Amino acid sequence: MEGGRFILAVISILVFCCGRSIGDECAPFYCSLNSDEAIEECNGVASCGPSFVPGVDGNAMACGPTCEVTFYGEDFNSSSGSVSIWFKKTTGDLKGGIWEIGQIGGHNGIGLFYTDYNDVRFEMENDQGHYEQVLAADVLSGNEFVQIVCTWEDRGNTWYMKLFVNGRFVGYNENWEPFDLNSQFLRIGLAGMGDWYGHCEGVIDEVRFYDWPLSDGEVYLEYVYTSGRYEKQPSWKPESGGPVKLEDGVLTMNCEPFVIKGVGYQPVPVGMGIGPSTLEYIYCHPDIIGRDVNYLKNMNANTVRLWGTLPSCGAALLDALADEGMYAIMSFYVNSSGDEPGIDYSDPCIIARYTEDINDYVNTFKNHPAVLAWAIGNENNLHYDGNLADWYKLANRLARVAYEAEEPNYHPTMVVNGSALDFANSDYLSTDADMNYVDSWGHNAYTFYDYGCYFDYYYEVTGKPLVITEFGADEWDNSHNRQYQDVQAEWGVHEWEEMKENCLGGTVMEYSDEWWKSGNAWSHDYGGRYTDTQPDRFSNEEWYGLMWIEDNGSLPDIMHPRRVYCALQQAFSEREWLGDLDGDADVDFYDYDVLAFWWMDENCYEKNCCGGGADLDCNGTVEMGDVDIFTDCWLYGL
Repeated sequence: MEGGRFILAVISILVFCCGRSIGDECAPFYCSLNSDEAIEECNGVASCGPSFVPGVDGNAMACGPTCEVTFYGEDFNSSSGSVSIWFKKTTGDLKGGIWEIGQIGGHNGIGLFYTDYNDVRFEMENDQGHYEQVLAADVLSGNEFVQIVCTWEDRGNTWYMKLFVNGRFVGYNENWEPFDLNSQFLRIGLAGMGDWYGHCEGVIDEVRFYDWPLSDGEVYLEYVYTSGRYEKQPSWKPESGGPVKLEDGVLTMNCEPFVIKGVGYQPVPVGMGIGPSTLEYIYCHPDIIGRDVNYLKNMNANTVRLWGTLPSCGAALLDALADEGMYAIMSFYVNSSGDEPGIDYSDPCIIARYTEDINDYVNTFKNHPAVLAWAIGNENNLHYDGNLADWYKLANRLARVAYEAEEPNYHPTMVVNGSALDFANSDYLSTDADMNYVDSWGHNAYTFYDYGCYFDYYYEVTGKPLVITEFGADEWDNSHNRQYQDVQAEWGVHEWEEMKENCLGGTVMEYSDEWWKSGNAWSHDYGGRYTDTQPDRFSNEEWYGLMWIEDNGSLPDIMHPRRVYCALQQAFSEREWLGDLDGDADVDFYDYDVLAFWWMDENCYEKNCCGGGADLDCNGTVEMGDVDIFTDCWLYGL
């Protein structure tokens, strides 16, 4: 997208973007199946007089050889969507249908059924009758309800199918076009006809339909919420006497509300790997600090989030941040199984090691004015091979040590989780009651373009505020082997606009590209992993930077802002008008003076690519194209 067209796209995002509605139930369609009246209220028609028995939440509907319920509505024709259902098999029958849209076993149908007694199969037939399935083997039980979620996504010429059981991803498959759901109904208790399908014999409860494919985090949160595995409670801590307070879900700095407009900051240079010596270099080198704090301030960020534990010489970084009125989320890194094979979080020696380390860490930096919060770990829930309850017990213990090291003027603590997985769950001792010394959660939350029901279900299962500690898109289009700065910028702004209305703020992934992550640290590689959460369904780990980096020999790398830097600069400024360069809430001749200043500065590119916001088309310099965009903004304001 060229210059002005890109800016107009950003404006449209700022004006029109919004999340899905927040309400008592986030799903566009929900039926409790508590009673005949509940089914009727959901526009459902039963083929029998169904009976009701105790279910997951209230009553549930018992299904049998001649009983099904059909819900009618055009929304069920969605080319992408999700169905969530709770099911308990109560007999020893070999097979049965649980739900369908259209009719599986025919054409243009999608549905769920069980075979071989306890196996579950998610099936999709296209217009030609070709079917594909996703199998979850031996998951049904006559003793317990099981949550089963099926998602499907239209990817142009293919449909991507995923199956989840009890909040966990089980498997995926693909079918191809043509596929057209046009039945306008969702049927439960029956799926398809013939030897593989038929009526189910069991109990069905809590039916939900979404007209988008749920992310893994949304599936998990809905599971915890519906199953009641959470224990929500307010913080017991007294109000902090320090400048940073977190009370009633509101973060304040010096008694003023504070929204985290943050950047993940770890500017590893070309040719370096990650480790203690690298952290000392990047967080203590005066030229790197001077280079980066200027860029961060000019993009209107107010916070950096660190991944590694800050070395003692890192006070220089904190000093520079404080001089510019900025803050740091102070990471306390805890090794995972990948870092330290065989690590056991229940081992008294491991507990003692980290307890001593965090006590020293907090006491080193607790009085520094740039400290915003303590962040414990980074996605340890995804990378620990042991009992997850041991991880959350250790994390809460470390939060307690941090609190006791600086009370009564304590800073908030958070645990940084990989998405929503595993948190707020009594099975892993990660509920509010278990994590009573933790003040908030940090989630590295990648959920594709929208957050969907992520925030809705999050606040159903915890009373703790949320910080999105990683978000955004990488800049390499793996599908077409090209860069797409406009897409990266659009996604970053869109996700920011959603989160700032629903949590304490966030820290974008990330300040600069890191060449060490996938292959040779001296080359900019294209490695990564497949994922549902990126525009091209691939996470290129070395291409997330707001900055692309240029090797500068023995001197610090040269940073070059991408469009996402400029787009977030504008979004973080919260100025009503794009051309409001002096921040006085309108666009006038005084703003033109600012633009002219940067236009006439021969060193503008080297000094600051975005020229105090004057590089409106984000092409790396202030020139005639920016004047054209500014003129449009000025005339529009008149």
